[in-house]
Amino acid sequence: MIALLRLQLVELSRSRRAFPPLLAMALLLLGVYAYRPNPVLGTYTVTAFVFWMVALWLGVTLGLARERSQRELLDAAAGGDRVLVAQVLCGLLLVAILAAAAVAFPIATNAFGHPVRVTAVLAALVAHLLCGACGIATSALLVPPHVARGTSALALGLVLVGLSAALPSPPRVAASELDQDSAGSALAHAPLGAAAALPFCALALAGAVALRRARA
Repeated sequence: MIALLRLQLVELSRSRRAFPPLLAMALLLLGVYAYRPNPVLGTYTVTAFVFWMVALWLGVTLGLARERSQRELLDAAAGGDRVLVAQVLCGLLLVAILAAAAVAFPIATNAFGHPVRVTAVLAALVAHLLCGACGIATSALLVPPHVARGTSALALGLVLVGLSAALPSPPRVAASELDQDSAGSALAHAPLGAAAALPFCALALAGAVALRRARA
């Protein structure tokens, strides 16, 4: 599994497909924190929800990092389920790094204009991780072999993003639980966000495994 994870990271770096979502993340942070000072929990709520879209995009790029012939050969050699697990774990690793960066950036640049409580940092980190996990799990449904073309995957992803903003979707719930009156209350509401996001992630991954096996 470690070898598959390393292979996934190497292929992603060589394909340069990760550059657009990473650039989008950087522009998001620069844009949101361009005007100061910012409300802590309200701003983190915005970046957490948008982060699920970035994670979805990043997950799709992971699934498209190798050519079709390479995918088929690797699936035959290592097993399709193991390849999918490695792809998801790689995505979660990247999401964890980006979530930490999204939470730390405004603190490091003093974008809030005052010290931030530890409880607020923890609540924000949990919300970003949950939204990012939703993105990675959803992306597993939008990659080969069941969605062959990157344009189709991104189009479907845009539809899901639009629906998630209009409806009380798991990423929206996980992010909105952060927007409370106090940092302590936001942290106390984190389990509610997890209760919405984690079953959604499990269902999406189970669907991705079923689709992959049906195509095998």
